[in-house]
Amino acid sequence: MRRLILLWALVCLTLVNSALCHSWYIKADGTGDAPTIQAGLDSAATGDTVRVAPGVYSEPVQTTGEGPSMIVMKAGVSLLAEEDMYDTVLDAKGQGRVILCDAGVGNTLIRGFRITGGVADVHLHDFGGGIFCASSSPVVEQNWIIGNTAHSGGGIAALYDASPVIRWNLIESNSTLGASGGGVICHYGGDTHIHDNVIIGNFADHVGGGVFIYRDSRATIERNWIEANEATNQGGGIQGNLSEILVSHNTIVRNESTWGGGAHVGESGTADFLSNSFVGNRASHGAGIAIVAVNTRPCTVAFNRNIVASNTGTGIYYEGGVLTHECNDSWGNTEHDFLGLSPGPTDFSEDPRFCNPDADDYTLQACSPCVEGYGCGQIGASGVGCGPTQSEPTTWGAIKSMYR
Repeated sequence: MRRLILLWALVCLTLVNSALCHSWYIKADGTGDAPTIQAGLDSAATGDTVRVAPGVYSEPVQTTGEGPSMIVMKAGVSLLAEEDMYDTVLDAKGQGRVILCDAGVGNTLIRGFRITGGVADVHLHDFGGGIFCASSSPVVEQNWIIGNTAHSGGGIAALYDASPVIRWNLIESNSTLGASGGGVICHYGGDTHIHDNVIIGNFADHVGGGVFIYRDSRATIERNWIEANEATNQGGGIQGNLSEILVSHNTIVRNESTWGGGAHVGESGTADFLSNSFVGNRASHGAGIAIVAVNTRPCTVAFNRNIVASNTGTGIYYEGGVLTHECNDSWGNTEHDFLGLSPGPTDFSEDPRFCNPDADDYTLQACSPCVEGYGCGQIGASGVGCGPTQSEPTTWGAIKSMYR
């Protein structure tokens, strides 16, 4: 009987807690449950959701310890657009950053917005024009983060042991004025997961046009489309320094820098590049990837099962560091396929036979050497997308027996 009473009390408590969770509905004309998004967040409690109707929202910026910010998130409160990222716009109009997730903000979801017009003060070396995660770990998903500017981390910045999940977003045309991480920067610790995003057309006037991982940070960067990002110095697509990065199954195309058009790794830390496709990138040193020992503190790099093809410059450029490499196809680069290193026994230079590269289809023809070449298994970011269907030998008798 005592156990039944305790069980009933637990059920009641669960029902009460569920009932207490509230959804705050915000409308652009101010007639919702609260007059503004920020008022809804301020009124919400842990477990609540602030739902935002389609429209354009440009609310007054607030003074915070991290600089002016239009929206300040609250721990345990989710911010969701009712429709999608094309219909619900958060526009800071250049008055401050768009969203701040300050210390302790966890169990928080930001989903479905166009996040634009954010500026983090470049003179004060502020971070995160679109979203700044400071010692916080929100989930940022299905947003269009476009046209934001900061000293570092034009689109998104994660600092001070922040560990956000950044997934299914379009991160486009963000920029830095002064430093690094045009699309995304991770800095000073944390463990960030960046997956299944389109990261396109971002600019850094130093390093890491698309993504920059730096100083004691860890990041998993996987299954992203990383295109046409630019850095004036290093790492047009991806830059890793003093960090631990896993870069896997990304398609990295048409990025540009002086060193490492597709990617650059240098000072200390570890970098594992597994099953990526580097195509059509441009750089003076390492159009596909540049691996360079910086400040006599080399990075430890594993570079396996990658396609590095048709880049303007050298495909794989090596100038110091602890490097292991196998099962890479470096082919058709305008200068060298391998420079500073010799191909290993399972590295090769053959046409990867993409299905339709002119249409940005980098899946493989069934006859591609990257399907099962050299005993490596699949090489590159994508599997077979065209060509004859593979079959197994059989007999007419075996086929007829299936219908008896």
